[in-house]
Amino acid sequence: MQQYQSSAEENNAQGWRLYIDVMIFFAKKVLAYINDMDRLQFEASGLSLKEYEMMSTAEVIDQALSLKPADRYLLLEMLHSSLDKPDPEIDKVWHEEILRRIKAFDVGRLETVSMEEVFRDLWCN
Repeated sequence: MQQYQSSAEENNAQGWRLYIDVMIFFAKKVLAYINDMDRLQFEASGLSLKEYEMMSTAEVIDQALSLKPADRYLLLEMLHSSLDKPDPEIDKVWHEEILRRIKAFDVGRLETVSMEEVFRDLWCN
């Protein structure tokens, strides 16, 4: 467990370093771009981070594949955790199914298998 926590903390730190690196890169671009601009010229330029956010899926995949294996693993973990969220609609459907099965069992409409039979089938297959 301790090793997993250390790994998770390290992955989180790597994620923040990546985010900070992007922000530093953007800040350097802004400074280079506005070097000779006053405030009104800068506001009129419409400069924003959006140009860096609008990569195509293919570009994102290409960049991800060019990462070192440890960084690709970190990206994989971050993507997986972003998808691993509860879905209330799915939870509701499963809750209804559980109640339906309990009711079927209670009234004797659900065929059951003994624990011995289950384990016997598991060990024999």
